[in-house]
Amino acid sequence: MTRKFRSTRKFDKQFKSLEPKIIKQAAKTIDLFIKDPAHPSLRLKKVQGADNFYEISVNMSIRIIVQIISKEKDQINTFYIIGKHEGGASGDGSCLPGKILKQEQTSMLPRGAAVNENPVLFLEQI
Repeated sequence: MTRKFRSTRKFDKQFKSLEPKIIKQAAKTIDLFIKDPAHPSLRLKKVQGADNFYEISVNMSIRIIVQIISKEKDQINTFYIIGKHEGGASGDGSCLPGKILKQEQTSMLPRGAAVNENPVLFLEQI
């Protein structure tokens, strides 16, 4: 199985708006997820009530929501949003699982126009 990685534009925007210290932690977390998605420090868990969505921990307050879809021999991992567990990166609750279902349902992936096919670009920009 080939694992592919990409990110939404929303994720890239949220990622770039984080404090430099958090960006460094998030980049390390993403790198670890790419190398070993089962690593215990990621605290990977399924988002309740959201098919194919999982959360990984950057630290105790910042989470990354990733959509994992298997298609034939590929697994597509889409970094969807990043933010505070309690209130999202913008303080609007955008990282809460319920908000994903309510606010993002109309733009659920895959949707080519909303996706950056080369997600590691944000890592190279650090």
